[in-house]
Amino acid sequence: MEALRGSAVLETKDHSLDLELAVVWPGLSRVEITGALGIRLGMLVWNEDWLQVFLPRDNVVYRIPAVEMEKNSPRRARFLEQVPFPLFPEAYFDSLLTRVGVRSRFEKDLECRFVEEERAYRARFTTRQGGRMVWIDPTSFAPQRVLYFDKQQKLPELHAPVESMRPVLEARYSDFQGEGLATLPAQLVLFSAGQKQLSFFWKTAEVWNTIRKESFKWQPGASISVKEF
Repeated sequence: MEALRGSAVLETKDHSLDLELAVVWPGLSRVEITGALGIRLGMLVWNEDWLQVFLPRDNVVYRIPAVEMEKNSPRRARFLEQVPFPLFPEAYFDSLLTRVGVRSRFEKDLECRFVEEERAYRARFTTRQGGRMVWIDPTSFAPQRVLYFDKQQKLPELHAPVESMRPVLEARYSDFQGEGLATLPAQLVLFSAGQKQLSFFWKTAEVWNTIRKESFKWQPGASISVKEF
């Protein structure tokens, strides 16, 4: 397993949120969400059983079976409306862990070549959800840009012009920290349908080698209302 934990800032067009988070591949995450003046706004807990979002203001937990997050369904869409920030399940783990998105998520048909005019490797591969097109820095091998395509789309050919591609999501990375294979991007910007959805910036981050799985096991108290999707 691979994991990162630390603090971050997430910005949308409407909000700026402070996050304390841990992200583990595959499929574990916990996020504490605070707003202005340190007011606690919520918590997200994602494990192999559930994705749960706790909103203290309403004293309510919204939850959905974790397996449902792999399905692009009305049920999932209704749940995501309750999350206090934009959440894109297809990109959540690999966009935050970055190298996992390049190294571990492909399943077959991997193609890769160096594109001189882009000064980057371009990789193309299929996944259960559809496919990816990834631009990789030739020195650190960290991802610079990732385009996400769903099953309803034909995955573009490796040599296709970028301007002809119509991904459902795009992740762009910048502000790279560290050296060589230890390089990680501190800044992530996500786009959907060509429109910026959010920016994410790691303020502090560390590789988490002693993962405590119990951190991702959380049960709401008896006084908390639970709404299941």
